[in-house]
Amino acid sequence: MLETLRNMCCEPTVDEDKDICFDYQDGHFVMNASDTALLTTVWFYLFFSVPTGELGIVQRVVNEANSACSTKVVYNVDMKRKCIDLHIKNEFIFSSAIFKPVIYVSTMLDECLKAGNYFVKCYDRVKREMI
Repeated sequence: MLETLRNMCCEPTVDEDKDICFDYQDGHFVMNASDTALLTTVWFYLFFSVPTGELGIVQRVVNEANSACSTKVVYNVDMKRKCIDLHIKNEFIFSSAIFKPVIYVSTMLDECLKAGNYFVKCYDRVKREMI
C-alpha cells in the first residue's frame, strides 16, 4: 500500500499505531492496512463540523448519505467544543494482485471525497428547507 500511495504522490507516513497517514486532494486520510490483511479501512477525518444544536439535521443527512453512497458517514459530538465532527469511512479489499493499484486506490479515496461533497450538499439543502 505504501508504494501505491507513493506512486499517487501522497507522501504517506506511518504513525506510532502503524496507521498510514497521507493527504489526497483536499483531505487528510488515515488508513489501517497491512501486508497480511486483505481488508483495508480508510478514514477521512473531520471533513465537516457543525454546531451541536444541529444534531437532528446531521442525523437525517447522515442517514441519507449512507443510503446513497458506498462509504459510511459517521459523526461524534464534541461537547467541549460544542460541535459535531463528521468523518467518512471506506473499507475495501487490497492485495498485491490488484490490477492497476493506483487507479483502484484513487477510486476508493475518490468515493470518500464524493460522500463528503454529497453530505455537504444535502446538509445545505436541508438547512434551506428549514428557512
